Amino acid sequence: MKTTYYRDADGDGYGNVNTTTTACSVPAGYATNSTDCNDASASVHPGAAETCNGVDDNCNGSIDEGLLVTYYRDSDGDGYGNAAQTTTACTAPVGYVALSTDCNDASASVHPGAAEACNGIDDNCNGTVDEGCVGSGTGTVRNVNGTTSAITYAQCGNGTNTNCTQAVAWSSCTSIGKKLVSHASNGGTNVVSLGATSSCYWSISYYTNASPGVAGQCLIGVSNSNWSGCCGTSSWHGNIVQIPATLNQQFGYDSSNDTGYTSGLSNVSGTTWGCIANTAAPPASGSCSRYYVACE
Repeated sequence: MKTTYYRDADGDGYGNVNTTTTACSVPAGYATNSTDCNDASASVHPGAAETCNGVDDNCNGSIDEGLLVTYYRDSDGDGYGNAAQTTTACTAPVGYVALSTDCNDASASVHPGAAEACNGIDDNCNGTVDEGCVGSGTGTVRNVNGTTSAITYAQCGNGTNTNCTQAVAWSSCTSIGKKLVSHASNGGTNVVSLGATSSCYWSISYYTNASPGVAGQCLIGVSNSNWSGCCGTSSWHGNIVQIPATLNQQFGYDSSNDTGYTSGLSNVSGTTWGCIANTAAPPASGSCSRYYVACE
């Protein structure tokens, strides 16, 4: 009795259902079954090991089942991807990685394991900003017109009062892309004025601090930097005040003689320093071990 046999062109023991013959025994190049899904490849047949290659190796109707891996878009090329942007593939496509823990995929310097810098940014993606950092902090300042602005506290120079000249105070802010806050100023590339029209009595506007690393230290509060009034542009002056240990508490120093400031908040006494050369540093104050300037 004749039986139907199926062409096995690739010799893997599995035949092509679309190419048949009938014979009393299996002819050369034919198989008894018809379950091959690719009779041009001996590595593709039922029971074959599925490999991640975009092919249904085992003829079960699925491609690369159980082998595809999820990869995450790494736009900044730092090796850490964005959990919200994914693709699946056998190997990582260009621009994708296996890790999904980047918290800012637009900055290659921000990723898990990065060194935490004093910059108001969560550099290492641990959910905390500037942890353990004594170089900077964040807070607010009250402008003369009563509005409030966000500021960064930058350690002035080496953090002591001894090298905090006007140029060092400027550079402490410009190095982080900001300007030195001055109660009164004619402005310029290094200074932002809070709008005082007179600042000859060592007032500084009222501040708050939100950073534990800055609390209890000293603010070199600048009354007059790069301003033609009072001391003139060859000198600067202000008031050094201790930043409260309590976070977000207002502090500052207001002279009642200063007509350029909107008063009404309780004063915090400070150590005034008046009309010293721009190349000179303010005096020490209290028990502070670090000195900061305000940057905006």
